[in-house]
Amino acid sequence: MFLVGRVKDMAVIRGQNYYAEDVEQIARHVQGFDIRVCAALQAGDGDFEHIAVLVETPLEGAHATALTNAVEAAIAAELGPAVAFVHPVPVRSIPRTSSGKVRRQAARDLYQKTVKDAS
Repeated sequence: MFLVGRVKDMAVIRGQNYYAEDVEQIARHVQGFDIRVCAALQAGDGDFEHIAVLVETPLEGAHATALTNAVEAAIAAELGPAVAFVHPVPVRSIPRTSSGKVRRQAARDLYQKTVKDAS
């Protein structure tokens, strides 16, 4: 038996378990885009639970929208519709540890700031 990931990094959406590393792996392998750093985390506003996927990118405007749509489509193809929603963020904005792992709590704070700024 091999244990990978952390239970803490698991999101439960409509009774289904999703691991952050699995969602991030799908995002990193989207054809046509060079996604090196992303962070998946559970998000929601009470009744609507979902996975927020932060993707570092220098793209803006229509190109960022194309990236968002491509990553959301890839995740939906693997995990089902309306499970995850992508939020592009500037390069080097997703907080990481000295060993390069995503700092999930700090990434949640970034997500909340990103959503608040978009409103």
